[in-house]
Amino acid sequence: MSLKVDAQRYGISKKFGSFSIFFFFFKSREFRIVYLFRKRHEHREAKNRIRSSFWAFLNYCFNGTVYIDENAKIGSGLVIVHAFGIAIGKAQIGKNCTLRHNVTIGAKHKMDSEEGTGPIIGDNVQVGPGAVILGSIKIGSNVIVGANSVVLNDFPDESIIAGNPAKIIGKYDDKKYGLPSH
Repeated sequence: MSLKVDAQRYGISKKFGSFSIFFFFFKSREFRIVYLFRKRHEHREAKNRIRSSFWAFLNYCFNGTVYIDENAKIGSGLVIVHAFGIAIGKAQIGKNCTLRHNVTIGAKHKMDSEEGTGPIIGDNVQVGPGAVILGSIKIGSNVIVGANSVVLNDFPDESIIAGNPAKIIGKYDDKKYGLPSH
């Protein structure tokens, strides 16, 4: 189900079904990353480590500059724009998240990572290029994270945040910003 929603956010037509996904796999590097993550996660959840490892290997071969931890939980509708230099550690990311290049999401310290803590990001979040989101923090839904922001604290729903360290610079307006497509 998640893969179908992801495909729709990339503009892949429903009427061609699996063929469209197959075609887009080779056409769009960004969609390929999301597809391979979903397949790896699917087999990991089914406790099939061999197939999970196979998908992880393919992801590395096709997408060496993007890392998504096997323990990351990512909701449907993920869109990656300009897939270079992205690292996602142990994190929970909601539905319809948009990530741009050079984004880092993960634990602040190695100890945090071992304890299974990491950022929890809500639905409909847009993360600008170069943003860094670290630690056991919560970012609400309908949030825009500005380019090159360093996010180390919790932020409520419907915020626009930016800066180093990040702070609220505005209120999210759905009519003005809406949910971005690819």
